[in-house]
Amino acid sequence: MQDNAPVHKSRATMEWFDEDGVELHPHPPRSPDLNPIENLWDTLKRMVRSMGQAKDLDDLWDKVQFAWGLITREQVNRLIDSMPAVWRRARSPRAVPPSADSERCGCGG
Repeated sequence: MQDNAPVHKSRATMEWFDEDGVELHPHPPRSPDLNPIENLWDTLKRMVRSMGQAKDLDDLWDKVQFAWGLITREQVNRLIDSMPAVWRRARSPRAVPPSADSERCGCGG
């Protein structure tokens, strides 16, 4: 996902895209909802937070690993399957910012 982060816009990256025939599409700034992995990180973060404050770094790691194990393939597939509709809404002339969209992918949120 090329989301306009500075590292994604470097000369070397842009040359690689060009040389390898990668077609880039306009991406609105500050639109994490258009990137499936950002939605997955959000789901994971909410799951970990629901487990309560970690006592230490090892406890946090255990909570993250446990939460990650609870995320199902079906949840990930629903997230991926939702992306064409998310992109269509984002590209429409009357689009609202994705973060204002109340429709969720059903990935645990």
